[in-house]
Amino acid sequence: MREKDAQRLLLVLDNAEHLLGGVDIISEILAITTNLKILATSREVLNLQEEWVRQVEGLTYPTREDEDSLDEYGAVQLFLDRARRVRGDFDLAEDRKSVVEICRLVEGMPLAIELAVGWLKTLRPADIAQELQSSLDILTTRSRNLPERHRTLRTVFSHSWRLMDEGEGDVFQKLSVFRGGFTREAAQTVTGASLETLARLIDQSLVRLNSAGRYEIHELLRQYGAEQLNAVGQTEIVQQTHVDYFLRLLKRLERDIKAQRQIAALDAIAADFENIRNAWKLAVQQQRLEALSQAVESLHFFADMRGRYHEIAPLLQSAVGRFPQTPTQEQAAMLRHIQARLARLIVLGNLRMDGDPARPDRHIIGGGA
Repeated sequence: MREKDAQRLLLVLDNAEHLLGGVDIISEILAITTNLKILATSREVLNLQEEWVRQVEGLTYPTREDEDSLDEYGAVQLFLDRARRVRGDFDLAEDRKSVVEICRLVEGMPLAIELAVGWLKTLRPADIAQELQSSLDILTTRSRNLPERHRTLRTVFSHSWRLMDEGEGDVFQKLSVFRGGFTREAAQTVTGASLETLARLIDQSLVRLNSAGRYEIHELLRQYGAEQLNAVGQTEIVQQTHVDYFLRLLKRLERDIKAQRQIAALDAIAADFENIRNAWKLAVQQQRLEALSQAVESLHFFADMRGRYHEIAPLLQSAVGRFPQTPTQEQAAMLRHIQARLARLIVLGNLRMDGDPARPDRHIIGGGA
């Protein structure tokens, strides 16, 4: 038995993405051996027939809705363990919401959690969470004995960025305009992504396909891609395409909502709600009144049929408050259309407004009595 066991070997290849040019040697080794197993870690799949792929995801983390029981989440436990090394008196009870927010923002990524915890001597968890929402630069360490490639998350992402070819990099940075995932159709329309390019980005662990058939990007990777897009001066152009796509989608879904495909249309709005909300806000900033007026009907129906009054009413209100006090006749008709839908949602949702009811900049602050 001992002799037989001695003939069983495990060969570990770490960071195998560096070996892709000569990856065929793995197949050759496996072909001439019988008791050898190879465990390869790689940021990119090897695409060998012998390969069994296991995606390594982040630790489990809570969402805003299930903050009450945190013991079962690996991301929170890692945060607490590392936090108590930095600050022995760290008390989760005082900062539980901020810890949950940090774990959620990094999607349970162990390295990101460790880098974030390193700032507890300088910042409160709430401050760390706020920094994470605006910049990757907070995810760095002053630890002397951490490998150079793991000292900042930007270094990790830059390595993956360098592995992409020009076409893949162009598509990936454009995909950063999406929020909450995207469909294949949206990716193709907004970024020009082909199916082959999406497959390559998935192979490189930059994009993932979820169980609902939607594509997703880790939020921190999305931030990195947005930085690259801004660096080449393409943000405004891609955002414009994003706005056009989702406002046209709302206009198109109006027919389905009023016909026999109502549930499917409402589900489509729900799935892309973060994209739609972002597109609406950008359109308001750009004063795209006509497009907003054409899209408002679907949003109005969605709010009413799915009980999403508190989310949709402020969007409509922002559009009403953005446009000039002396609009043209055509603009006035569009504004009245949006105002009518807003008024109906306020009544149906039992919402109330603060300030002077005659002012377009008053705010929706919650349910009425």
